[in-house]
Amino acid sequence: MRLYVQVTEQCDLACRHCGFDCRPGDAEPIRPETLAGFLGSLPRAPSHVALTGGEPMLDVGRVLELTRLARARGAVVRLITNAGWARGARETEQLVRALGRAGIRGLWISAGLYHDEQSPFNNSLNLLRAARRIGIACHLNYVYLWPQQAGMRGKGLPAVDARVGDDVRTLALQRQQVSVAVGQPGAGGLSSGWSRMWDRGRARKLIDALGAELAAGVRADLLEAERAQGPSDLVGLGKDGRLLCSRIEGFGQAALP
Repeated sequence: MRLYVQVTEQCDLACRHCGFDCRPGDAEPIRPETLAGFLGSLPRAPSHVALTGGEPMLDVGRVLELTRLARARGAVVRLITNAGWARGARETEQLVRALGRAGIRGLWISAGLYHDEQSPFNNSLNLLRAARRIGIACHLNYVYLWPQQAGMRGKGLPAVDARVGDDVRTLALQRQQVSVAVGQPGAGGLSSGWSRMWDRGRARKLIDALGAELAAGVRADLLEAERAQGPSDLVGLGKDGRLLCSRIEGFGQAALP
């Protein structure tokens, strides 16, 4: 079982594709006892715990506490972050060392066109350099609007081809930057890949902007890709203790807004 824990709904960015509608402002983070109680209620301990947001690193102390709590249950812990906090090399390395000491074993770094609009990619490079020096695995995660493998691209739909083209060019450019600054993706604990965008939150506006007919096609495509994926071992816990989603048959029903 893999557990995603929403540390907070607060974020220092306001990306156009955010499925949770996270943004700057005050937001109460998850309480450690909420996570502890949820872990205690599970039929078995999760093998992996991912701390996500919003931006978890807006409350570093909470991240460290939650990490130690999950590690005590034997879980491998990773942090999902936009790297907006990684502005200076020295400060970034100090924070990454603290994450490593607490038990973080992987960093899942949001990247790509939408994040570039809000946060310089150099922050991600700072984080990658520090993590590589300390020995923490990293994954660059690019979000795209529709699943290319489901066939929306190349059907004479200029808006789709332009949008996917922008994503692909951004990925190629950033992979080149990573190669120069850190090393080739795919080696030494560094990887990169794509994630489908949710048809939720502010991302809905991006899909709506394609026009009614194309938006309907994109949504049907996303739904088909989700159905094809089928049940998995994924469970999501909201910062208020609410079950965000479950893809485990018999565990619970998806409840994302």
